[in-house]
Amino acid sequence: MPKTTDQNLAGAMSLDEPTAAVLVAVAEHFRSVRPTDALECTDLLVCVGAEAYNFVGRRLDGSSALLAEAALAAMPHMFGGITRGEAVFHVRATVVAAGHDWPDGDNDPAIPRIPGIPGQRSPQAAAVEVEPYGSLTCCGRPMGRQGTQWVCGVCGSWVDLGLSSLGITSGSAEGASV
Repeated sequence: MPKTTDQNLAGAMSLDEPTAAVLVAVAEHFRSVRPTDALECTDLLVCVGAEAYNFVGRRLDGSSALLAEAALAAMPHMFGGITRGEAVFHVRATVVAAGHDWPDGDNDPAIPRIPGIPGQRSPQAAAVEVEPYGSLTCCGRPMGRQGTQWVCGVCGSWVDLGLSSLGITSGSAEGASV
């Protein structure tokens, strides 16, 4: 992806991220839906408008029309007689020439990451140690247990037992206030 400090090549058109994303979505649609059919002007107009509408979250505030106009202006000139699949190559060349990454490039991860899963799961991580937390102190006094939390009777600070899976031990949680 281009950065603000990157220099554009001579003659390369600059595309902003939303416009490039719409062009990539249009190319993906043409690649997957009837790629051997002839490319018609109405197909191009409808597809660009629909992908811009999807990109802005299907809002009706006029932003999709502005984005569609920008995408149509950035669209490469494709002459008659080409198929929808051939149009993908022209769109790809435009997006790559502007300095954007194409989705099937070498920089994409081979195995997608699932957000929220920090790493390999192990049976030891699921076990919760209750006994070491009995020695938690705060304000110079031992903390009392309320449900799954240890709560200070003086200041109300608490430590949740669920933090044990993050590697917090009783020694590192002593004196901790939240």
